[in-house]
Amino acid sequence: MEYTGDNINTALKELFRNAESESPVDYIFSLVRITGITTGIDPILQLKTNIESDKQSITEQNIISKYDIILSALEPLELLSNLIKCSIKKPFEVSPFQHLYTGHFLNREKPAIKAVVDEIISSLTNANFINLAGLIRDSYPDGAIAACSIENNKTILRSPTYDELKIYYYNCYNFITQLIKLYFSERLKYHGKPKYYKLPRFEVLELLTNEDIGLYGFMVHFSNGNAARFIRHEDSTECVNLILDSPINFMVGMLDELKDEWRVGEKRLYEIGLPGRYNKLGEWKPLIYPGKSDSLQKDASTLSEDPDVQGVLFYMMCTGHRAIEFVVLTAIDLPSEHLGFGGKFFLYKCPPLDKDSKPDQNFQIYDGTLILDKVEPDYILSAIATIGVAVNRIAFAYEGNIHWRLKYNTLFSERGCATPTEEDLKILESIFNSFPEDKDAEIIDAAIDWFNRGKTTRNIFTAFLCYYIAIESVAIAIAKGQAGLGLHQSQDYNHETDSKKLECIQLKYEELFETEPIEFVTQAYFDCVVSLRRRVQRGLELVFGHEHKYISLMFDKIDGFSLNDIRSKVAHGGVTLLDRENEKLVRSRIGELEQISRDFLIRIIFSLKPADSIPDWSRMHRASLNFNDPRCTLVSSREDIFPNKDWRIKSEWCY
Repeated sequence: MEYTGDNINTALKELFRNAESESPVDYIFSLVRITGITTGIDPILQLKTNIESDKQSITEQNIISKYDIILSALEPLELLSNLIKCSIKKPFEVSPFQHLYTGHFLNREKPAIKAVVDEIISSLTNANFINLAGLIRDSYPDGAIAACSIENNKTILRSPTYDELKIYYYNCYNFITQLIKLYFSERLKYHGKPKYYKLPRFEVLELLTNEDIGLYGFMVHFSNGNAARFIRHEDSTECVNLILDSPINFMVGMLDELKDEWRVGEKRLYEIGLPGRYNKLGEWKPLIYPGKSDSLQKDASTLSEDPDVQGVLFYMMCTGHRAIEFVVLTAIDLPSEHLGFGGKFFLYKCPPLDKDSKPDQNFQIYDGTLILDKVEPDYILSAIATIGVAVNRIAFAYEGNIHWRLKYNTLFSERGCATPTEEDLKILESIFNSFPEDKDAEIIDAAIDWFNRGKTTRNIFTAFLCYYIAIESVAIAIAKGQAGLGLHQSQDYNHETDSKKLECIQLKYEELFETEPIEFVTQAYFDCVVSLRRRVQRGLELVFGHEHKYISLMFDKIDGFSLNDIRSKVAHGGVTLLDRENEKLVRSRIGELEQISRDFLIRIIFSLKPADSIPDWSRMHRASLNFNDPRCTLVSSREDIFPNKDWRIKSEWCY
């Protein structure tokens, strides 16, 4: 029976695909066919040239010599042997039939082709490639092998007929032709694919390709700046710093200079950039880094003060991927599983965690990726803002609630659970006993509600306004005479207010009118006439005293802004979360405002004078870290230490 190219191609492709998936690095070694330094045309290329015209020139007189050209070629069978090894996760061997050679060092003889074929067939059968084993058995039958060995003074019981030899020959010819064709096709497909791959010992594999033949060699880069390489030219091979053992090993140079980093020459791998991202779609794992990551965290913190930017930098340093991973939780269920915008912003709709559950939940989780073109901190800051822009547009388009966060940052913000002591209960008892009554109680309770809203919101700008309103609402009530709160406000305060307004307007005039007349009108009205600022300042002065540091923090500019300035910008849209510098400004000052707001309310509740100390509690907390939660662990050297084996994104992780 003569086999067709389709039969052979199908069986061979199964072996190639299995080898590639099971042992991708050894598969590369098999395709370039690592040897030592050689000269002379590539044997497989030479075989391809020799047999290309043979099929049309076969005669009864030359069939054995033509057949012998194919049968005597070991290189295709060595390729097959290493592909089989890859498929069963055994390492590449430079000379897989070394044990079949005979003779001594100076008189070594190639192994008998029958022994090689028998070993290939046995290996294929054991690896469950039954069809391919049968094809080789029919392409290299014992009778044909023996007939081609007559010239070596070997006899056979019966020589195959010419017609039988033709079938054997064409089967072998078709098999080798398809093998060589697929082999060169596999090498060609690597052109245009990713070049760099991480290896376990902080080595980086770089594939060498060109447009004509695809994969022609590789380099392995070591973290001390050295490299090994193997290159297969048409007429020679280069082999530098390779130890031709099984498995292949390398001469790395100075061991003391090796670092716990993936590097290519002087660059870190992320500066070159691996394509794609670290996590599988729909998953969120801690960063697994098989070395000491302290220096990387230090470098990331040196490059930026922003914890989100630090997180992105650290992610890239650990993984080599130039991307930002984020999660989105929203009440919008988009119709597509995969969405992409601009070729860089991607969303994957995560399926329900329970495959049997109905998709009737009122929220949807999306796993997001933003591909980065650069690695500079300012560019990353802008890229993070881009995510906010995109998420806000989605929410606006479909009128849905939405929340998003980066997967990795260097700030763990969970405060844990407060655990007041028995002694601390006295402060709660005092608050209930000392709390103002009637109208004053309503005003203070409303202010407390605003303060608590600031504590619970995830939006930094909303929190800032809530803390400010907690102060402002009480100060306005005092100024309007709607609440006394035991502050004993001066009877001539309202008369004082008019003179203060004129004084304020005069100062604004001298400061702004000549250069910024429109800004003068704006500030004169809001700061002097409407005078929310003055009312808040008056309330703070009554509670804390005129010289208290909180008065300076609220109204004196620090780095160009007072807390009151920031409040005005947030309230009137002058700052936005889409500008990361705006967010950084608010985040850097919100702690001050939160403390002022709480101290302000505590002093009023207890009717404290400016000189009195504020009652406080022990501030003991209990923190619980769940190692099944990737928010609790930024990086680890091993994944098997985690009890969690299911890293599919959960809704609670999105906050």
